Amino acid sequence: MATLCTVTTLDCPVEVLTTWVSYHLNIGVDHMFLFFDNPEHPGISSVAENARITPVRCDSEYWPGGSAKRERLTLHERQWFNANKALQWARERGFDWIAHIDSDELIYFDGNLKLGLDAIPNSVEVARLRVLEFIPRQLEYEHPFAGTHWFRVGPKRPARKARPSSVHEWILCLAEMASYYGRLGVAKLICPGARGPFLRGHTGGKSLVRVTADIKGMGVHLPAPPDGRFFRNYFLPRAAILHYDCGSFCYWMEKWMQRTSEKNVPRGRDAKRKRQAARFSATMKSEGLPGLYRLYFREYGLRDWEIRILSGLRLVRRIHVSSRIPPTGLA
Repeated sequence: MATLCTVTTLDCPVEVLTTWVSYHLNIGVDHMFLFFDNPEHPGISSVAENARITPVRCDSEYWPGGSAKRERLTLHERQWFNANKALQWARERGFDWIAHIDSDELIYFDGNLKLGLDAIPNSVEVARLRVLEFIPRQLEYEHPFAGTHWFRVGPKRPARKARPSSVHEWILCLAEMASYYGRLGVAKLICPGARGPFLRGHTGGKSLVRVTADIKGMGVHLPAPPDGRFFRNYFLPRAAILHYDCGSFCYWMEKWMQRTSEKNVPRGRDAKRKRQAARFSATMKSEGLPGLYRLYFREYGLRDWEIRILSGLRLVRRIHVSSRIPPTGLA
């Protein structure tokens, strides 16, 4: 059967790390390359003895040019560097596929992941994962990945690096997009929670990259194809990336406190993220904690009646994740 490894640059709480790792190893991921952005992360020792995990302490000795070089890099640049190092290791170890994911994302497959990988046509170099975005129903969760949750359903649209490769695929792609955005247009007329950007986080999803593929390098969402080329726009059936963009109020607070104070802002940060940062800063300054509670649910939450309508429009989906997490993974 095909083998799959993942690469992640992370600095998440230990309890999140434990559940996240257990989930992926349990569903069929063969190996995980974990680059700890904080070299003193307390979770390093908890995974160091696992033969299916390669933990990397990203300290001054790791970065070419030392800690001064690291301080000049944005998070995305550090992610790219680490992902390409993991790709090199994956090739040396003979893995078939590699996925670049974050510690707030779960690879989801409705069925046996290994059989799904084996069914990918040999001509496909990159298999895309549609994004499903977590909808919080309360302020905090003891285990953010555990339980049965609702998710906003993202689009399956082509990208600059991945396009339909035939007229037939273009027709199917355009029909899919017309259906999705038509249903979304109806939703925006009815549901306040669907207005504005429907997904609060990224819309591009993630991808599984064939280790033998001809690529210029790994990326955050898609790898970079050789000059003048693009990848076939192939979405893996029954698969998704579950994105817990802000899985709890405390995580949301910490995330945006960091983003509004960071020194190295990623070049090309999209306008949606800039507006989110501006709303967070303005609300924190003018309304304090009560205002941030309201903003959190306004940004990410949906009312019960909205979920019923959006479910009927196939724009939200209910997924039970706990069954895929072994009891030892709930630290």
